[in-house]
Amino acid sequence: MLPKWHFLAALILSIMLWPIFKLGVFAIIFIAVFIDIDHYLTYVFWKKDFNLTNAYHFYIKRGATYRKTGKIDKKYSLCIFHTIEFLLLFSILALIFKFFQILFIGYALHFFQDLFSEFFCFFNGGRKSVRKLSLIGYVYQLRKGTL
Repeated sequence: MLPKWHFLAALILSIMLWPIFKLGVFAIIFIAVFIDIDHYLTYVFWKKDFNLTNAYHFYIKRGATYRKTGKIDKKYSLCIFHTIEFLLLFSILALIFKFFQILFIGYALHFFQDLFSEFFCFFNGGRKSVRKLSLIGYVYQLRKGTL
């Protein structure tokens, strides 16, 4: 899902939550969009290119290729902040620290928007998700050579 949709959803949610969190809603918006930085980090790790524009175009082209052919290089499918392990860590931090409770709202919004988008694409286009939802599963597949 493109960052503009995460921003829009976070903005709408933040307007509704303004009476409760006041200025904290800006943290919700920030984290709901900023989580996608892991796509850039994955790109930098594999491509050794720090150009943000190149990374953006890479993922746009990658998505278009997958929609057209159903084929994709799976090594780019791990985005560390989009994993169950990170969700669990973030949940634990939210239980311990009040500041993380506010951030967790934005994080959860982003995470579940992406899940909904993946399921929607699967049921409408028949394409299964290529995103790896588990860091442990990704490392296991990478070591086994089945990625």
